[in-house]
Amino acid sequence: MSLLRRIEQGQSTPELRVTCQTLLADNKSPKALNNHREWRKAKESGEGQMTLYIVCSDARIVTAEIFDGLKIVSISSIASSGDLKPFSYLLQHPMVGQIVVVGHFDHEKINETGRMAGCGGVDTSKKLKAGEVKIENHDLDTYIEQRVSPAFFSSVRKIVEEAGFISGKPVLGTLVDHLTYAAFPIMELIGEKLTKYPEGYLLKFQKGQINNLKDFLAIDSGLFPEMKLEDLYLVFQSIIMKNRKKAIKRLEKDPGFIERQRIQNPSTVVISTCPMPLALRYPGTFGKPNKAFVIRQPFVKSEAGEISIEDIDLMSIVGQIYYPLSHSIMNDPKKGFSDTKDLLIETPSFELSAQIANRLLKIQFIQDWISQRGGKIIIDEVREEKTTQIQEFPNTL
Repeated sequence: MSLLRRIEQGQSTPELRVTCQTLLADNKSPKALNNHREWRKAKESGEGQMTLYIVCSDARIVTAEIFDGLKIVSISSIASSGDLKPFSYLLQHPMVGQIVVVGHFDHEKINETGRMAGCGGVDTSKKLKAGEVKIENHDLDTYIEQRVSPAFFSSVRKIVEEAGFISGKPVLGTLVDHLTYAAFPIMELIGEKLTKYPEGYLLKFQKGQINNLKDFLAIDSGLFPEMKLEDLYLVFQSIIMKNRKKAIKRLEKDPGFIERQRIQNPSTVVISTCPMPLALRYPGTFGKPNKAFVIRQPFVKSEAGEISIEDIDLMSIVGQIYYPLSHSIMNDPKKGFSDTKDLLIETPSFELSAQIANRLLKIQFIQDWISQRGGKIIIDEVREEKTTQIQEFPNTL
């Protein structure tokens, strides 16, 4: 059946896989070039115009969509819980004026369980503590055990305090409902003062409380536990107001948004060293939610200008990509990642991207993903937030 015929009959159409050519063209598109121009202008001003978002790698979390803007820097990891020390230079950079930590949840699962749920990393940590699951991959097990707290409130607080300690800048801790993209402020760190909404109120948030989404999204409605808008740092007030207004408009214009956000099923897993969000650099490919599961990779630059990746950082990345790729191998649409067949590796050095790809190819679960799911690895070089070289990495299996 033709593509036109499918569209006329309202049938779904298969997603086209990303290619080197489409990515390069997207990176050079008028929208991407405008995004880059505005982003660089904000960065080079040195006036703290940027907001740094520490977010979950979950493909449904897209900062440029949730918080609406171009002046965004991001660090992403499973459950927003990756080690921030390797990113100290970024947190302390003069372009960054403030930091927002983004935990995420699913309001429908609250209704089913009477407890916060929805972030795979936090949910898995909770199950590990209770002895309900066992993670086969050692690196992912270590990451979850050491980095992810089993409760949403404490998970966000841990990263807020770490970000504040490293940066010395104002930090806002939020919980984002990934079904509606509404961000709820639950704590704020200004200097050494941590102001937080009592965790007990979150724990008491019971089944069936969300009967009207518009009330749920209204600021200071009291329906969902959050800090009052008037008590927030001025910049954070603006961020939350814009977020909630856009969340309401989005659901009015796109009633199918919630349905698409229920299951995580990106086409691509991305390992990136670039601080400019993927959605801004490839707006046509990754600009919408649920397109890419992104993990930020720290790198080291020597005095001679040589770029390298520390083994301990790479092992953390390996553990985190096990999560989406192992789900892809299962090929169960109900568990997500059934369409995840591409892995994009981008660093400031084409040779370094190739080295990482070569090391990953020696790992069993990645070999299984390639052989069983037709997985493909693409490597590229990103300099000054622009893609300069890109190619498909040879499958040597």
